[in-house]
Amino acid sequence: MNRKRRNFTLFAVGVFCTSFTFGIHFSVFNNFAVERIGLQPQHLGVLESIREVPGLLGALIGGLIARRPETRMAGLSLLLFGAGFIGYSQISTVPLLILCSFVWSVGFHTWYPLADGINLRMADAQERGRRLGQVRSVGAVATLLGIGTVYLLARPLGYPTMYALAGAVGAAGALGLFAMDRDHSHHTLDRFILKRRYGLFYALHLLDGCRRQIFGTFAVFTLVRVYHVGVQQVAVLALINSSLSFLFGPYVGRFIDRFGERTALTINYVEMGLVFLGFATLHTPVALCALYVVDSFFFLLSMSLNTYISKIADPGDLRPTLSMAVTMNHIAAVIMPLLGGYLWMATGYETIFSIGVGLSVVALVIAQGLRVHPLKTVVSHESRVVSQIDKDP
Repeated sequence: MNRKRRNFTLFAVGVFCTSFTFGIHFSVFNNFAVERIGLQPQHLGVLESIREVPGLLGALIGGLIARRPETRMAGLSLLLFGAGFIGYSQISTVPLLILCSFVWSVGFHTWYPLADGINLRMADAQERGRRLGQVRSVGAVATLLGIGTVYLLARPLGYPTMYALAGAVGAAGALGLFAMDRDHSHHTLDRFILKRRYGLFYALHLLDGCRRQIFGTFAVFTLVRVYHVGVQQVAVLALINSSLSFLFGPYVGRFIDRFGERTALTINYVEMGLVFLGFATLHTPVALCALYVVDSFFFLLSMSLNTYISKIADPGDLRPTLSMAVTMNHIAAVIMPLLGGYLWMATGYETIFSIGVGLSVVALVIAQGLRVHPLKTVVSHESRVVSQIDKDP
């Protein structure tokens, strides 16, 4: 095996382990938090807000690691990532849950930008797209295996064992990074751009961040806490969603290429509003589970936001503009869960999803102003930042 292939294989081990860990976590967290910790809605809001702080402070984290070798820092970040999940296996109180969540979040938000840089640096310019596709495929397969593990083993082994396994696998990914050839590449800091001509893009990304947090934080929590959906049923929902994304992602991309970003986002926001309306008014768990799957499928259309900016931005503006969008997503990620948790306690969960309906209508109106004049050619290395926004949890 030549050196380039060996390094890529070792890097793929880190990606696999990270995605496997998330496959387990996303499938069991809500049941674990409700059944073992007794998590209340306001606690969930505080937890999610604190967990997203490392993402909001991405520039600070980047500054701390900017002068250190990327592969070594990536390995250390996975050790921290795994340690947070191993901590889950030993806890039974909300404060410790928040602490462990913050620990793994710091590890993840350090790992993620480093991982994209390492991957692209190993690839020749003409094969960077293929390399990104290979890494996404590795991650998708690992996520499905993690979900399958939950479906088969969560009940007989219990939540502590599942999180011990998830954390151990996540930390084991560091071994692949440490085994890679030592290089002298250092993480570079992203700058930020805020320009009026990109105003619609910024506005839609902020609203998209609000949407992600309302649905991502409270949809499954509603199913588990209010309708007592079991961990195996949640794992099935996650398996369906991941399979749909894996199978139909390329076709959705072709749809966007053919019909344009405004059409894709219009469909996305109409669907989003209807799903939020369903969660606010329907009280049948089967119907809500179906709506959850529908939303996860149509969420693929949101990638058109990033193809839109890649067509209208000057090449030198693209990466810092996308970095600004990441920051806006995390501003929403810090504020919305906190607000949503307290609204749930004060008025019921339906209010949170009713707000989602209003945000969908605002986004739909703004999206009608999108105009694309595809005169720019995007430099291939910018794709790593586009990738970051699409996958950042």
